[in-house]
Amino acid sequence: MRRRSFLAGVASLAVTAGCTGLVREDPVDLRVTPVDDAEAGDHHCELPAGLVDDHDVLERSLASARNAPTDEWVTAETDRDTAESLLAALRDACGDTDGVYRFDGADYRIRVETEDGETLAPASASSEAIRGAHAEDDP
Repeated sequence: MRRRSFLAGVASLAVTAGCTGLVREDPVDLRVTPVDDAEAGDHHCELPAGLVDDHDVLERSLASARNAPTDEWVTAETDRDTAESLLAALRDACGDTDGVYRFDGADYRIRVETEDGETLAPASASSEAIRGAHAEDDP
């Protein structure tokens, strides 16, 4: 009887831990949009090919955005750990570039957001205008 109680407790703990892990891992969105030369200005950073190769979600998003109209966002869902790794790599490679990056001869704005719209990457006034300001942000 003790053995069954013990095994039931272990199984319950394993299920609870698994569910907690799933709830804790909030998905985030990687958003990429092509920008024109006027918007990019001098505020961009050349993305190293190795950085793009090392982050599949970024590579796929850039490929999709390459053919998208200017200011149309391409969105890809990823997990928070992948997003934080990508953000760290972008900061290491480029520092603060106001979210405008150059890759393969074209400029892109790159943002990472939670499902509730919290931005995990720097945002500029122009990118806020594209996305639309939140009502709670108004003074």
